[in-house]
Amino acid sequence: MPRKKQTFQTINGPVTAYAPISIDFQNTLRVQVDRSWIKRKFLDVSYGTHPEETMDIYLPNEGKGPFPVIIMIHGGGWCDGDKTYWEPNGGIKSVAYGFAVASINYRLGPEHPHPAQIQDVKAAIRFVRANAERYGFDPNRIATWGGSAGGHLAALAGTAPNIPELTDRSLGNPDTDESVQAVVDWYGPIWIDRSPKYFEQLGVYSDAQQAGQVSERICGLLRCAPEEIPERAVAFSPASYITKDCPPFLIQHGTADPVVPYLQSVDFDKALSAVIGEEKVTLDLVHGQGHGSLVYESFDNVKRITDWLRKVMK
Repeated sequence: MPRKKQTFQTINGPVTAYAPISIDFQNTLRVQVDRSWIKRKFLDVSYGTHPEETMDIYLPNEGKGPFPVIIMIHGGGWCDGDKTYWEPNGGIKSVAYGFAVASINYRLGPEHPHPAQIQDVKAAIRFVRANAERYGFDPNRIATWGGSAGGHLAALAGTAPNIPELTDRSLGNPDTDESVQAVVDWYGPIWIDRSPKYFEQLGVYSDAQQAGQVSERICGLLRCAPEEIPERAVAFSPASYITKDCPPFLIQHGTADPVVPYLQSVDFDKALSAVIGEEKVTLDLVHGQGHGSLVYESFDNVKRITDWLRKVMK
């Protein structure tokens, strides 16, 4: 069966096929979203045993719930960022569409190497499910959503629940299910070791200094030497854990991403679709957009995502 074409309306017009890459850094400006309009919120809620394991909970202004829940995971290369970082802006707008949002902090590398980050994400999932009645959450409708490194963690949470080496149940709620019902992956790195090959395939070559910094960060996170990255990356990759039980995925990636090549998402889409079925995987290639473009967090796109989440988490 031929691959289905995806159409996504962007600020540059609709895209219905894989577009040639063109790098544009003009979308790097970040604007902090005003969250004062959200009347019901609980800030700095502890979900684990470490000081870094906190979340900000936002509930719709109206209704008693139970509300479908988005666990929002910030980016920052696994070693930077915060729950008030720019990337959660998009997810928090979902409150306007009737979703509860838990924007989380997690332990950062290299001080806390992998798998601390995914262990924290899973602890947050268990906390949300275990405290559903208290906050008006629907424990049967939980999604992970993240950008960049947060996209990687959102995807890993979706493909690898209950994997012992990626789970630390001593962080809290040990008997609670940590699976999710949907995943939204914004331009997440899926195969760390494939990026150079993908960029070469696209005719784009990373700055040597930047590539060295990325390699150094990954080595610190995985506690390995540069030559060991390909081997260690297998266990770090969400694609390594795909099974028929994986939830639906929505993947969005800009064709002009100079940080994470969009071919990572193309191949992830193919790998997921081959196992769980094309009808459960949606890939949006966003024409001409770079890493973290503002188009992702637009209200139009957030509505598209929340409409999709309602459909797949019904």
